[in-house]
Amino acid sequence: MENVTIPQHSVIQYVRNRKNIPHGVLVAIKTDEGFSIGYSLCNKKDRFNKRMALKIALGRAEWSGDPEERVPDPLPHPVRKIIPLFWERCKKYYKVTQ
Repeated sequence: MENVTIPQHSVIQYVRNRKNIPHGVLVAIKTDEGFSIGYSLCNKKDRFNKRMALKIALGRAEWSGDPEERVPDPLPHPVRKIIPLFWERCKKYYKVTQ
């Protein structure tokens, strides 16, 4: 599998289960408007692959099309649970005052 190029000034946080085993990732990248967030969550039947998860999350964060097509509605529960703290962390990191 090819290497994943992570943009400079990215924020990465892994989604972990109760046993602290990673099974997903949240990624924020800098944009002209501030920042954009993407995520990837592994199916219960699959084995977590860090590079593949980063590639999917970065693809969602870099999406330039319709935002409604980028992220399924509703977000998966493990992502929805940690996204408010991740959002605040990114606002501080990118110095966004919204």
